[in-house]
Amino acid sequence: MKKKKLVIYPAAGHGREILWLLRDLVQAGEKLDPVGFLDDSPKMRGQILCGLPVLGGLDWLSGRTSRMELVIATGFPRLKKEFADRARKMNARFATLIHPRLQRSEYVEIGEGSIICAGSIITTQARLGRFVLVNIACTISHDVEVGDYSSLAPGTHLTGRVKIGRGVDIGAGVNIIPGVRVGDWSVIGAGAAVVKDLPARVVAVGAPARPVKKIAPAK
Repeated sequence: MKKKKLVIYPAAGHGREILWLLRDLVQAGEKLDPVGFLDDSPKMRGQILCGLPVLGGLDWLSGRTSRMELVIATGFPRLKKEFADRARKMNARFATLIHPRLQRSEYVEIGEGSIICAGSIITTQARLGRFVLVNIACTISHDVEVGDYSSLAPGTHLTGRVKIGRGVDIGAGVNIIPGVRVGDWSVIGAGAAVVKDLPARVVAVGAPARPVKKIAPAK
């Protein structure tokens, strides 16, 4: 069986963390071959990061998409969608990465392009959309739904029946109690305790979390 070749975009801090995840997968026996980073900054071209070269910008994929899978390595939901939309125009294929130290039941759905990091737990009947990031040491309980492009920062805890919309950015150490819904493209500040529903396109902070700012729709 041939190894699956992957490139990581962009070449920032989270990209280097994703390379670590990939190398753990290889050590666990996965047939993966991370060949380099992509980054649109001219200053990054030709640099070596953690032993891999920066090959070029995202356009480097053009003509190579049949031989490569792309890992979108950013935690910012709006950027994830922007990068995925650009890559789709090149007919890119997207890698889905699940760390071998994830604990989960067989009743978990994980969408294309999603990344699940080390030390997280997903219990049962949970559904994660496309390009979801579950960072290190998160817990996702029964019957949780997480929409496309959403990101969970380290130490996020989603209890039973929580519904997270599309493009939600959840900060480190956030706790969301059972049955709460969070609207599309909202941001929850680090350390917040979410005890009631939050509408779409707001910034919410505190314990209990309260909306403090509205977010304009993306142009």
